[in-house]
Amino acid sequence: LEITKRGEVWVSESSDLMIDWDFIARLEDSLRQFDIHLRVQPGIAKDKQKIIIQNGADTLEFFKVTNVMWALKKPGQQWLTASDDWSFWRDFDSSLYEDRFAEDIRAVHGTPDKDSKMVTLNKVEENWSRNLRDMYIKLASTATEDPMIRSLALKRLKSKPSLETAGAMIKILEDANSDDIKDEAAVILKLNNPKGPKYLSTDTPEERQKALDFWRSWWQQKQNAP
Repeated sequence: LEITKRGEVWVSESSDLMIDWDFIARLEDSLRQFDIHLRVQPGIAKDKQKIIIQNGADTLEFFKVTNVMWALKKPGQQWLTASDDWSFWRDFDSSLYEDRFAEDIRAVHGTPDKDSKMVTLNKVEENWSRNLRDMYIKLASTATEDPMIRSLALKRLKSKPSLETAGAMIKILEDANSDDIKDEAAVILKLNNPKGPKYLSTDTPEERQKALDFWRSWWQQKQNAP
């Protein structure tokens, strides 16, 4: 498992693995702050399951010393430090850190059949994750996708506005071949920045271009913000 933090956002270096980013956030928090339950002798870690977490220049070795407890071996320290705060790692296999909707997302992307896609999309309707968001962005941005599915994807994105979604909506305004899709994308942009201008397909070309220029500039500022 290889992930990298860019600014405040974790990203995966593996294109075929859909990470459960909520788990990664919990993992990061548990490494930053934890309560020491006990200290144990290094010999207890012999033949135990081991994981290595490389964080910059720091190499952290963890051993699963019981069924519910992991212990940390810090460089230069004789004892292992065990904490209950790491118990949620369980066996640290892929089922733990892969998005629980990964199979559904692959099913949507893996079939051209509209009805099959709708069955899966209805199944995940009440759920949300970063990978589901990216799936909806891809569906909404694909010109060859069925208009009903594109509209549904935009509706789902509208309920969870984010800067990542806003960037995709600007791309839709630039490239989409459907005025209805552009108008829906523009509504999502306004949710991210209510003070921004409206973009309507019924406006004059000059008005649409002015609005698009504003959103491009706004997005660039957001990307460059510290």
